[in-house]
Amino acid sequence: MTIRSRHDDTPVTPAGGDCPAISVITLVNNDRSYARMKASLRGESESGGVQWIPIDADGEGLNAAAGLNRGIEKAIADWVVCAHQDIEFAAGWWARVQDQITEWERRTARRPAVIGLVAVNERGSFRGSISDPAGFGKWGPLPDRVLCVDEHVIVIRRDSRMRFDADTPGFHCYGADLALEARRRGLDVIAVDAPVTHFSTGVIDDSFDRCAAWLLTKWGSTLGGVIPTCAVTIATGSPLTAPKRMICYVNRRLSVYRRRFGLPLDPFSPFGRTGTVDRRRAA
Repeated sequence: MTIRSRHDDTPVTPAGGDCPAISVITLVNNDRSYARMKASLRGESESGGVQWIPIDADGEGLNAAAGLNRGIEKAIADWVVCAHQDIEFAAGWWARVQDQITEWERRTARRPAVIGLVAVNERGSFRGSISDPAGFGKWGPLPDRVLCVDEHVIVIRRDSRMRFDADTPGFHCYGADLALEARRRGLDVIAVDAPVTHFSTGVIDDSFDRCAAWLLTKWGSTLGGVIPTCAVTIATGSPLTAPKRMICYVNRRLSVYRRRFGLPLDPFSPFGRTGTVDRRRAA
């Protein structure tokens, strides 16, 4: 079977069978960035096969969730990778993810449904690893169960039947919502140690505020009015949420110093990712 992308006239043919190892879905509005991302995964393309699924969300008037869902419907691999166009995969990246999946299954006898490369748990402590403009960061132990995942790369087990909520406004918080929905269904959401290079850290702007308010309306009562995400801790202004807000804030601030000064990892200490903005948000 030969799979072609409208962004690349060179066919990618999965080796040794009809089904590729992974289906990679990307919302594309910059062909140069997308080509660079694809080239970084060339080793996986040649050895195990990659199904490339570019989505022109802007041209088709789709939000992120709807665009990625359209890609999932086209996916044929067992594992679906939703990846930003402005990343580069490290050599052997997919093999590293598979090793982490195997370790999780060995440890828990369960298969993960949603996997993040950077994620946050209920206490606002970060898990995962990444290289971005703020430098390299790693927060363990890994693999580990988490609450919300960052959107730069999300891996989904296709037979979990997980889909993004098409009502998610714009291009933020769709990963957090997906992870929360998976957990509501009793599925495993984990972070793994398989970093990529991400060439941006995102922007906290009015569009993010709208998405954050939507997420808080949907999940706030379930999570006690506080939702730690990879960007900020989203919370109501209720005094009852103050203790949990403070825990999340402290854990996030500790992350800044761990990354900035290269402090050693301690599996009994809170971790977090820098390059984010700490702001309380009310619905």
